[in-house]
Amino acid sequence: WSAPRAMGDGAKAFHSDLAIDADGAVVAIWDELGNEGSRVVFSQSQEHGEPWSVPQLLSAAEASASFPRVLATEAGILALWMEQKTGEYKQWRASLLQ
Repeated sequence: WSAPRAMGDGAKAFHSDLAIDADGAVVAIWDELGNEGSRVVFSQSQEHGEPWSVPQLLSAAEASASFPRVLATEAGILALWMEQKTGEYKQWRASLLQ
């Protein structure tokens, strides 16, 4: 095992999850506090965890998002999270990451 690494911006990141596909690609997903509330971001590695891509926003910029999960499927890595826009109900969102 390698030394632990912080996801996101340290104390602002929480609710993390990891998945590895059949080819060894690793996806890390987490929610973090931003200026507009919480948001879901992810990073990936095609080299078994070395190096990691720059974190990318997955949730809608105008929504509050949390509780992300990822899992490996035959079609790729599936990301799921809860999202809520102002004045609307919370909804599950999903994205297939390639």
